[in-house]
Amino acid sequence: MHIAGAMSQVLCCSHTPDRSKCSLPDRIHMGETMKIGFIGLGNVGCKLAGSILRNGFDLTVRDLDPGAAEPFLENGARWAGSPQEMAASCDVVITCLPSPAACAEVVEGPDGILQGVHPGMVWAEMSTTDETEVKRLAEKMLAAGGKPIECPVSGGCHRAATGNISIFAGCERETFEHMLPLLKVLGRRILHTGPIGSASVLKVATNYLATANLVSCAEALATMKKAGMDLNVAYEAIRISSGNSFVHETESQVILNGSRNIDFTMDLVLKDIGLFQSIADRAGIRLDLSPLLIDLFRNAQDRYGPREWSPNIVKRLEEDADIKVLATGFPAEMHDDEPEEPGYEVVPGNRACEKARSRHRHHFREKFVENNRINYIELNVTDIARARQFYGTVFGWTFTDYGPFYCEFSDGRMKGGFDANSPVHPGGPMIVLYHTDLDAVKQKVRDQGGTITKDIFPFPGGERFQFTDPEGYELAVWRIT
Repeated sequence: MHIAGAMSQVLCCSHTPDRSKCSLPDRIHMGETMKIGFIGLGNVGCKLAGSILRNGFDLTVRDLDPGAAEPFLENGARWAGSPQEMAASCDVVITCLPSPAACAEVVEGPDGILQGVHPGMVWAEMSTTDETEVKRLAEKMLAAGGKPIECPVSGGCHRAATGNISIFAGCERETFEHMLPLLKVLGRRILHTGPIGSASVLKVATNYLATANLVSCAEALATMKKAGMDLNVAYEAIRISSGNSFVHETESQVILNGSRNIDFTMDLVLKDIGLFQSIADRAGIRLDLSPLLIDLFRNAQDRYGPREWSPNIVKRLEEDADIKVLATGFPAEMHDDEPEEPGYEVVPGNRACEKARSRHRHHFREKFVENNRINYIELNVTDIARARQFYGTVFGWTFTDYGPFYCEFSDGRMKGGFDANSPVHPGGPMIVLYHTDLDAVKQKVRDQGGTITKDIFPFPGGERFQFTDPEGYELAVWRIT
């Protein structure tokens, strides 16, 4: 996804910059004027930085590609001329970079972060990096008066976009507690893993497991295709079975769609599984599967290039077996369909609390899909792109495409679909939306080509107005008075 598109998706997860994920004590703890710097606006970094900006924090950004920063600058962030300049003016500096070498250059280069460190400044390393390297740089940060924390993320770029990703935090407990309110904005589940270095070890272990699962999913789907199975049926069989996994529910979908876009590339996989193998080598343990995975991805990188999407590991099988591992009805990209929720610390050994949280989230979702309640709305349209533009801009809805003729939309609680295969029949039941600022929504409706059919009028308990969208559907928006 282009950075501007990714940033647009990130910002629409919350309509107003009100620090919605932060409680009042957290806001007091962090201070209303806390200044945060972010270096590295790539596939993951742009989404993490988007969560910071979306929740109303003072943000300064930097990237080797100035164009990557433009969507942030347009939405109120500032630009730093160098890492040193950023460090001198910020309370927290976050790095999210593609390699340990890149991070070393940003931290200890001639105009690096270390040149601008001031007492108490926090350096937060969110890259997937090498344990020994992050320890080395952390020592330099401590010597300069800064506070280091490593906090790599796990769970996929689509969850980074909504602030629902998991975070591993390696640092002193005091630093962790100081940073926890900000980590709650960036992610949902936050685990304090121990001292500096521990988070990096665990992060590459989880990426190794995800890689092994990706290869096994690709082989299973390719084998099912060659064996003559319907791949839609095969996908569902795996999903409801003991063979299911997070990787299957995400990467198998983009494999079957054909886009293969999971915002993660072959070179990054090789970096991560290479780091895992280095840990095993230092620990003196001989592994069987890890070297095979490294060989597989080296071969795939030689065939398709280092910046090819990692799920295209399946292309080796497609080419060798003369098949196409494709099916209809799967999305081109993954989008997190869970609402943005406040983060919390995961405490090891306290799995009962985790289960209680899970039950609460399940109950929250289930109460909107009870019998006899409307839980899906379908609108026939002539132009899906125009419908997306209208409802995305006016109401901040998010979207998932299912081919050229169908697009699912979500307002964060209820879902529906735009169907371009069926004729448009405006009319029927009135769909009513809620918003506290009717005048602002009216203006957005007009700006996006809608027509106000009935201006704001009162009724017992509230007021509302009605409008038609560009397709001719009439809807209403109300608020409590």
